[in-house]
Amino acid sequence: MARESAGRSCTSSGNAGDGPVDYRRRGRPCRDHVGAAEPVGPCGGSGRRCRPAASHRRHEQLRRIRIDAATVPFTSLFASSNKCLEGVPGIGFVIADVAALERAKGNAVSLALDLEAQWRGLEANGQWRFTPPTHVLAALDCALDQFDTGGGVAGRFARYSRNCAILRQGMMELGFSPWLDEDVQAPIIVTFRIPDASSGGGWFRFDDFYNSLHERGIVIYPGKLTAMDSFRIGCIGAIGEVEMRRALTVIGETVRAMGGSRKGGSRKP
Repeated sequence: MARESAGRSCTSSGNAGDGPVDYRRRGRPCRDHVGAAEPVGPCGGSGRRCRPAASHRRHEQLRRIRIDAATVPFTSLFASSNKCLEGVPGIGFVIADVAALERAKGNAVSLALDLEAQWRGLEANGQWRFTPPTHVLAALDCALDQFDTGGGVAGRFARYSRNCAILRQGMMELGFSPWLDEDVQAPIIVTFRIPDASSGGGWFRFDDFYNSLHERGIVIYPGKLTAMDSFRIGCIGAIGEVEMRRALTVIGETVRAMGGSRKGGSRKP
């Protein structure tokens, strides 16, 4: 992805590997609705001969866990200006195989979101086809500076991993069970099981739990699992150990106020 000191280009293209690369399935390195890490590498060996083309969605994981196009070839990689880049929403960008991009001419069903046409426009005159979100660009420029000064991919991965470890341990001490095992947990968002009423969890009422935390500045998310009641807590963003431990303190106080039997704890992992 091209970056210039005076002004960064937020839509880029380039050869991703050695020409068009096809996979057996669309790759998604992280199931962001539950927080599961899903490796994208295993398809690579035989995938060059397969259809459909691999399109990796990376808006959570871009700039958090490195993807090496030399070892994990792809046709296109999508990301956005927010999430792990810690900018604001409003810009999507793609790193794409040029040959595949050229073959996509005329395929777009949207005038504004025609990636191939936008790429050709940038190549021709360096301009956006429509009025760009300048405030989002300015925010992204600052976010990329902060990303660099914060240690890049390694620094951000370390901070998010630390946040995740603190959150998982603290919540388990409060009696909540993570849905995922630690070895498949991505440090993005953690899904927790809602306490089972038949096992002493009758005190838990999600709406009351959510509202109580929200009133004190802690925002959580309802679960997205169909087979199990759950809720989710994020690990990413401009937060660190101090914020994670404050959140756990507030959650612990809320649990006790609702009649939960577990005592809150903040022992460091």
